[in-house]
Amino acid sequence: MKGGDILYIESIDRLGRDYDGIINEWNSLEKEKNIILKVLDTPMLDRDNRTDNTLLTRYMRDMLLLSQAFQSEHEWHKIKNRQAQGIGVAKANGKILGRPKAGISEAKMQIAKEYMSKEITIEAALRVLGIKKSAFYNLCSFVRDIEKNLTRRRK
Repeated sequence: MKGGDILYIESIDRLGRDYDGIINEWNSLEKEKNIILKVLDTPMLDRDNRTDNTLLTRYMRDMLLLSQAFQSEHEWHKIKNRQAQGIGVAKANGKILGRPKAGISEAKMQIAKEYMSKEITIEAALRVLGIKKSAFYNLCSFVRDIEKNLTRRRK
C-alpha cells in the first residue's frame, strides 16, 4: 500500500494481539505510511480529511484507540486462559489431545526392516511407501524401538 490508500479493517484487534502491537501497527500505517484506516465496527476512529479533526476529536479518537487496544489484549489473555483450563480438564479426564497417530501396518514395518537389513535401498523403500525421507526415518526408528523391546522381553 502507498500513502493515500484506504485500508478497511473489521475491528481494531485485526491489527495485532497485544496492546503494543496494535498501537505500533496503527502508528506505522497511519503516521509513517500515510494510509487512511477505516475501522468498520468503530467509525469514530476514521482520521481522513472528510471527518472532524479538531484537537478534542483527535484526543477522543486516541483515547478510543488505546482503550480498544487494551480491551483486545485483555480479551486475548482471557481466551488463552480459558483454553488452558479446558485442555487441563480434558487431560485430567483422560482425553487424548492432538492429531491421531497414523497407523503403522505390518507391510510398512516389513519394508523398514528390509531397508535396515540392506535388502533394499532407501529410494526403493520411499517409492513403495510413498512417504518422505524424514517420515521413513521415523518409521525405522519406531521399528527399531519395537525390536529392542521384544528382545528385552525375551531375555
